[in-house]
Parts: sequence; structure tokens; C-alpha cells
Amino acid sequence: MKPYKIVRLLITLNFLILFVLIGCKEDATVSEDFKRLSFYIGAQQIKYYTLNDGLTEGVYYHVRLPYATKEVLEFYDSKLKKEGYKPYIEEYYMHGDREWFTFIDETKKKKPDIAQLTASWIDSTGTKRANLVLRYYWHVDHRKSEVILGANDDMNVDFQIMPFVKLPPPQKLPEKQQGK
Repeated sequence: MKPYKIVRLLITLNFLILFVLIGCKEDATVSEDFKRLSFYIGAQQIKYYTLNDGLTEGVYYHVRLPYATKEVLEFYDSKLKKEGYKPYIEEYYMHGDREWFTFIDETKKKKPDIAQLTASWIDSTGTKRANLVLRYYWHVDHRKSEVILGANDDMNVDFQIMPFVKLPPPQKLPEKQQGK
């Protein structure tokens, strides 16, 4: 994947996460239907949250699985299929859907390396969207050490069901001006 496409994808995903986090209430009461779908076996540090006055229900947790596994994605594929959901992604984000990619998060103080996989589903009525973000974080001191991808088994999982929204297309990044 070309670097500018990755940057565009990251910017759009950050806007989605920001949109989602506005109005976030941690340790909120979520519906029993959501709890039935919500987490993978072996989940630790489970935190439920609601957004937008309860219209979005989510859960964040950790699970011990080696880097680059798709077990959690397969778990949600199976659970959501039984509930009438099918995989969904906007056509302009298909190149990054359901695949692991890595980047450095320059927005955080220690600038961690991150491996991320995202997936979305739409319900049979077209009114709800389920989102899954899987992440591994590596904190490398001042870039003196190499990131050893396979050495991480602390998967961060964020799963939510929200009213259906179509993500906006990526924005074109301005070209660098020569000599300025």
C-alpha cells in the first residue's frame, strides 16, 4: 500500500475514533443483546462504554493472543453473521480492510509503533454498523531498538455497535511546497 494511502486511512480512522469518543461514558450500562456479542473468550480488563446518549454501545478489552492472529476477527464474523450482519466497508477503504498494517502514532508522547486491523459490518436492515479495531502497541525507546512484531501477545480490542454512518472519503493531503 502506498504511504499516502496509509496516512489518509489513519487520518480518517482517527476522526472516526474522535467522533466515537465524544460523549463517551465508561463503565456504562449496555444492553444484554450487546453483552451477548461483546467479547472474546479470555478477555481481560473489560470496560463497557456508551456514546451519543446510549446510541452506540462499546467494549474495550485486552486478550492474550500472538501478533497478527485473526482469531478475534473470525469470532466476531461468526457471532455477527448469526445476528444478520454482513461485512461492510466503503469502497475507498477496501485496500486496508481486514488486514494488519503498522504505523507510528505521532500523536502520543512516546510515539508507539502500532499494528492495527479494522473491520466493519452492517445489519440486515442497514440501520446499524458494527466496528472492530484490533491493536498491538510497541514502545521502543527513542527508536534505538527494533520492533519485534512476533514478540507481542497483548491485543487491544475495541468493538462497538452504532447507528449506521458512512465514513467520508479520504481527504487529499496538500503537496509539500518546494523551498518553503
